[in-house]
Amino acid sequence: MSSYTFINIKKLKLRPLLNKVNKLKNKKVYDGIFYKLENKKCYFYIGGSIHLGNNKKVCFNSAVEEAYMNSTKLAVELDITKFKNKIDYFKCLANPPTMRIPTNNENFEPEFLQNENSFKYKKLCKELGLNFEKCSKYPPKTFYFILHQRLMKKYGYKSIYGIDLMFINRAKHDKKEVVSLETSCIQINALIAAANMSPECLGNSSIKNLKDLETSMKLLSKMHNAVFEGDALTLVNDIFTYKPLNESDKNNLNTLLFERNENMANKIESLINSQEVYFVIVGASHVIGKGGLLKLFKDKGYKISRLK
Repeated sequence: MSSYTFINIKKLKLRPLLNKVNKLKNKKVYDGIFYKLENKKCYFYIGGSIHLGNNKKVCFNSAVEEAYMNSTKLAVELDITKFKNKIDYFKCLANPPTMRIPTNNENFEPEFLQNENSFKYKKLCKELGLNFEKCSKYPPKTFYFILHQRLMKKYGYKSIYGIDLMFINRAKHDKKEVVSLETSCIQINALIAAANMSPECLGNSSIKNLKDLETSMKLLSKMHNAVFEGDALTLVNDIFTYKPLNESDKNNLNTLLFERNENMANKIESLINSQEVYFVIVGASHVIGKGGLLKLFKDKGYKISRLK
């Protein structure tokens, strides 16, 4: 009678091999913002996402890979792949009907789109494939938003390379169920709140000219690199800094972040009680820092360890 030996794959300690295989595939290995959270009854994994990326040849360290493979379900803010028309969904997010956009030029450069500035903006619009005559009729804030979006595209930042969408597509391929923690309505309300906040509240200076536009792009690049490389200190100390200037800012910040964090924490806890092993991916600003999910679950008695 033949005898069989069953091998526990985890005991083989394949992490170095996994990293080597990924490097051979020309994929850069990142640490990311990933953690394991556990208590006496259950555990789950959580990762911080940025919803844009500029490189499709990306993978994370073997500890993150093992965590994903060990999970039975994926949870995200919102599974946008369930929408019949992704373009309509993004239009809905970009143009919520109750969004307030300032129409005055008070806070912008005094010679907005005049004299030498006009030449500079015409040149930039041409480089970005935009119709200057059409765009120049928008309020300054809208004009700069359009330039900002087109610059992101120029530098290769796309939502399809965002960490959340990467894992959603991977889970679909692996036949893992994808669970949404929020609704599109909640996300639209968050965008409205962000639009109505003082720019300084989010740690950014408002975009009033081309120099500010360049600064904004540098900040995006800094945030992107920090999230992928797992630089939590830079994110907490330099990027996710919130300074509400008034009561309105406080209320909008609650809508944008803290209320959503509380609701997501409650939803996650109800999910993991089902004995499924969840791999959770939400925006990095929801994971770390003041009022983040790590802090909320630590207060609930969960042990937290970094996946590295």
